[in-house]
Amino acid sequence: MKETNRRQMWQTPWGYPEGIVTVIGIVIVGFMLQITIGSFNFYLLAAPVNMILGGVLIGLCYSPYSYAKLHFSDGSQVFRFRYA
Repeated sequence: MKETNRRQMWQTPWGYPEGIVTVIGIVIVGFMLQITIGSFNFYLLAAPVNMILGGVLIGLCYSPYSYAKLHFSDGSQVFRFRYA
C-alpha cells in the first residue's frame, strides 16, 4: 500500500478542518442552549448588570493566576500548572 503524507487533525498549526469542526461545535451548543433555555430578556445585560457581570468574569479569570502566583511561585520565575 502506498503511504501518503497526510497531516493528522488537531496538530498545530490548525487548519481548515479543525476550524470547521470547532465552529460546528459552537453552533450546535448555541442551538442546544436556545432550545433548553428558551427566550432571553436581553435588557438584563444593560448597565449596571453588564459591568457587575464583567467584573465577576474578570475576577474569575484572574483568581487562578493570583492564587497560583501566591502559593506556587517565589516571584522570580514563571510558574506552570501541572496536570496529573
